[in-house]
Amino acid sequence: MFSPQYSFEQQIRVLLEFKAMDEPVEISVPWKVLFYLDTHAERRILDDGAVIYRRPIQDCGMLYRTPALVAA
Repeated sequence: MFSPQYSFEQQIRVLLEFKAMDEPVEISVPWKVLFYLDTHAERRILDDGAVIYRRPIQDCGMLYRTPALVAA
């Protein structure tokens, strides 16, 4: 009989905050995503030790641009 074995990557619970949100949301992410957040996101540490990650004002020195309107 076939008995599949599953392996799940360990998940870490973090708080994410976006500009339009009233409050951060708690989600689970794998270790690789946590490493990405640690290197690319702004962090705010709360009094209880919880860390809130949010997108930096200026992401890696690149400004976000909107497409230019083309006049005919």
